[in-house]
Amino acid sequence: YLCNTENGKITARSSGTWYLDKTINPNDIKNFVTLSAQTNFLAGQGMVGKVLESRKPITIKDVTNLQGFVRADVAKQNNVKGCFAFPVLYKDEVKIILEFFSRESAELDEEVLRILEFSGNQLRFVLSNIENKEKMANMANRFEKGVKSIVEKNETSIVSLKNNAKRLSEMVVVASKNAKD
Repeated sequence: YLCNTENGKITARSSGTWYLDKTINPNDIKNFVTLSAQTNFLAGQGMVGKVLESRKPITIKDVTNLQGFVRADVAKQNNVKGCFAFPVLYKDEVKIILEFFSRESAELDEEVLRILEFSGNQLRFVLSNIENKEKMANMANRFEKGVKSIVEKNETSIVSLKNNAKRLSEMVVVASKNAKD
């Protein structure tokens, strides 16, 4: 999920990126994926919203029994049960939420959740590198445009100086000729 602020509220919306184990037929979870893609989660709403609000990893043994899980009915239909999710923080904000499901009821222990929290914190360096590369590319682009503009102005000035020098030379020739006459 990609997190953004809309109308003063932070929300999480599906990025549309799904990885399915080879043993899962995409048609078997099509409704779950579709509903996930259509749902815009607010802080505190559903599991994604709880991760957004708490800024911590969450594990749920069986989402079909979780009160407030927005996708519970379609999870039952698509045989989705166990779940965990964790945030990726950047500049002290949740930017991404990674969510994982299983067909079995399962819950992660506290040690694994701490590892996920650490992993989410490490992923912020990837976001930082991406942002820095974008900034450097923008700076290089602005520099290139600035240099190009200066070169074009100098070319115009050189042509103008050349034309003025030619006219001046012609005027000197005319003046010299008139002085001899």
